[in-house]
Amino acid sequence: MNKDGSGFTVLHNFSADGSDGYFPRAALAEGSDGALYGTTSQGGSFSGVSAGTVFKLERDGSGYAIVHSFGTGSADGWNPRGALIQGSDGKLYGTTEDGGTNGVGTVYTVSNNGSDYQIVHSFGFDGANPAAGLMEGSDGALYGTMKGGAGNVFRLNRDGSAYHVLHNFSPTAGDGVHPRAGLIEGNDGTLYGTTSEGGVNGGGTIFKVNRDGNGYSVLYDFGATTNDASNPQSELVEGSSGAGLCPNRCSTGR
Repeated sequence: MNKDGSGFTVLHNFSADGSDGYFPRAALAEGSDGALYGTTSQGGSFSGVSAGTVFKLERDGSGYAIVHSFGTGSADGWNPRGALIQGSDGKLYGTTEDGGTNGVGTVYTVSNNGSDYQIVHSFGFDGANPAAGLMEGSDGALYGTMKGGAGNVFRLNRDGSAYHVLHNFSPTAGDGVHPRAGLIEGNDGTLYGTTSEGGVNGGGTIFKVNRDGNGYSVLYDFGATTNDASNPQSELVEGSSGAGLCPNRCSTGR
């Protein structure tokens, strides 16, 4: 659809049998080749498994193809719910909410033609169930959130090394819990994000944390004023003035 609302066109209708994937839950990403890349949380071509896909198509809707069907191995991830990113190395990176060695989610990478698929990290005691995609920081590392337990913010290198939890959310002391959205890096180099629940009023928070895990603080507690929004579930964006703005589907209160 054009920015003025004209030219609305359906580029692809997912099939009822799920062979091309179904139930996409994340935004699309445009690759350096000009194609669009996305995920479906279910469906796929692996017989007997409905674990989701990575797909691609051209901007005119042509050339639809499955890049990867999840569930092709006992330790593969499944149920991807976050958007993909294309790293500075040209590969696609994403998360699955479930699956992996411990059954509680993965970080994966795949080339845009479907080759070189691999699990970068399987979550376990270090966190569980990422519901959002990743962000590549200005330092080249990957940053993300996960909602399992009370949730956390994490970082790791693109090859899976140097995994580190930057902040563990806590249901006590007014901290936020259950982040369901990814992070952004502000023009000040700080990471910013939201939690869908918790905070002083129980309606979620906006928080910040440095890339080394220091400087964590809650910037805003939703539910603080009458008719305030609550339960944000989408990423922040940074405005041209440096102010953080919330997308339309950020909150159930909008």
